[in-house]
Order: sequence, then structure tokens, then C-alpha cells
Amino acid sequence: MNSWLAQLDKSLRAQIPNLPAAANDQTRLAALMGLGIKDPPGALKEFFHWLPAGVIWECTWEIEHCPGGSMLEALEMAAVVESWRRPSPPGTTGWWSGAWIPLLDSGSEDYLCLDLQGSFGNPPGSLLQYFQLQPFRPVVFPDFESWLRWLVTALDNGMGKAFLQGQKLHIALGRKATQLQKDLFPQYPMRFEAEVLGTSPLDRCLNVYRKHGLRMGPKCMLPFGLNQGHIETALKQAFVRVEATDFDCLRIVLEISPSWTVYLNVRITPDALEVDSLVCLPDSVADTVRNAVALSAQGEKRAASSRLTEAAFLAHKKGFSAEAMAILLRALELAPDNQVAAQSRDALNSKKVVLDFNRLRPFLRHLVSA
Repeated sequence: MNSWLAQLDKSLRAQIPNLPAAANDQTRLAALMGLGIKDPPGALKEFFHWLPAGVIWECTWEIEHCPGGSMLEALEMAAVVESWRRPSPPGTTGWWSGAWIPLLDSGSEDYLCLDLQGSFGNPPGSLLQYFQLQPFRPVVFPDFESWLRWLVTALDNGMGKAFLQGQKLHIALGRKATQLQKDLFPQYPMRFEAEVLGTSPLDRCLNVYRKHGLRMGPKCMLPFGLNQGHIETALKQAFVRVEATDFDCLRIVLEISPSWTVYLNVRITPDALEVDSLVCLPDSVADTVRNAVALSAQGEKRAASSRLTEAAFLAHKKGFSAEAMAILLRALELAPDNQVAAQSRDALNSKKVVLDFNRLRPFLRHLVSA
């Protein structure tokens, strides 16, 4: 018997003297063999034979993105593997694989799997977490034997407990066991993702970003309090609005919590998603501009011009004078007799405020729709 499995047996029986003997069950292996999986790891074969008779195995722990779960029965395991031999869902690649053996089900068809082939470039035989509704595929342990080692070490060092409740064997591990996993395998979890292909320009941009990261172009200037990390977090988590294409760029709008709206032109390059230009504005300014855009779309040009004049005042007050000038010029295009906008424009002219059209391009194109 594998040494870590033998130690696990010893540890469990020390805590649970009435734990049933090994079932020597062949059904899981037979089901896998029937699907053409001919050579699973030896430690996995021994584990299936060793599982106590008539007992449902259940593990819980606190590893991020890996909750544990109940051991699948033979037919459940086979059904999942068979279903994973279909093509990935439309618009994705690598969402699942027929070379993954699902072991534990967290209860929502999210499985801890043994990856026979080594997906996403990780080593064959490693343990990865599959999520039914998310692209995350973190690799949690380098191999099945490492998982056994972690379980045994955690139990032997009082980092959890094992108990029998009816026909269910519970192994519950706490936060110290989570730290132990990091200490034993410092490179794990390794984060990987299935690819969400999509067909829209935004999908393509976000896929390039997920693969290669973000690069800020030379025209990009961020105000105090914002950095590239804020932009990247917003691309992952925040509301992203697509406005239009702009030559070889896609014009998008990001909302960065708690108080910024960012207008960007982004382009796909071979090695990064590149931000060609961007404009950051406080939400109070952006919201007022957004209201003006809505009014203009309804044909209310004079009202839109008035709202833009308000937005320009707010922008200038907060230190965004060039943006304020752009807003005022658009306000005057909508209502040439807007005297307040004209006076404000002249005041900014007297202060030598000029427009850098290259830098402001994403915002200027946004204003044209107002």
C-alpha cells in the first residue's frame, strides 16, 4: 500500500476505531476502464480499493476556490467523464476534458479532478478544481499522492478532525491546514482559466487581456489615486460598456469604484491588450455628461447643453480643465446661444487651457454622441 495511504488509514482508525474495513471495491476503476482510461495513477487505484465499505467519503476544508466535497460513486464519475468528451460549450475552449477524473463534488457539480493529461500546461496527474459556471481552473495539488500527504499531515498535527456520522465519513480541516497546504506546496494553487472565446470585440479584447495582460500606452496619464491595478481590476470585475470602434481601437467605458469613470481606447496587439489613450473623470462629472447624452438622444439639445455646462463647471472645479474645455465646446455645438458656456470657455481660454486631442480622444468621441 502507498505509504501516505497507509498512514491515512492509521490516522483515521486512531480517531474512528469502528471505521469499516476496506471494501476492495472495483467499480470505480472498472467504470474508468470502460471509458478507455487504462492507466490511472497507482495511488488512485489503491485509494479506490482502500475506501471503507458502505461509507460515503466527505471532505471539507478552506482552500480558496477549492471547497472539497463528497466522493463520487462509480456511475456518477463515469457519467461526468463521458459528458466531458463532448466539445466545450459554445464560445469556450478547455471548459472540460475527458482526461479529467472527477473525485469530489462540492454539491453544485463543481468537482475536484485528477487531470491525467496536464491541461493548461500544468503537470499530468495534478489535481485541479472544475467550476460549472466559472472559467477558473486552479491546480491545487501537484498529484494525488501530494493530496494524501496533506490530509495525513494535517490530521496527525491536529489541524482538523475525522468522524463517522451514520454512513458518512467526515474529514474536516481548518485554517491551519490551509496554511499547511501553502507551506508544503508553495507554488500552489496555480491559477488557470478555460478560454471564453466570445464573438464580440469586447470578448476578444478581454481574452487577450486574460492571456497576456495590459499595457499602458505613452499617451496614458492617470490622476492621483488611480493606477494600472485599478484599471485591471475593473476589467475583471466592474461594469464595462462598449461604445464603438475607433479605427483600430475599441472605445469602452469602465466604472471604477468608488468614484471614477474611465473612457478608454484599447487595441489588441500580439503580446498585450494595449490602452492607446484614456480619460479619467470623477463620477459626478461623468454622471452629468451621461445625463446630457440621454437628453441629446431625445432631441433635447438645449437641455443637454445646459447639463454639459454644469459638467464642465464640476470638471474644472476638480482640476480637469482640459476636459472642461472639451465639454464646453460640445455644449456650444448643441446650443450656440448658451451664454454661460461661452463665458466659461472664454475664461478657460484666458488661462491658456488647450485640448490635447490625442489624449482626450476616447472622451471626445463620447461627447460627440451628446
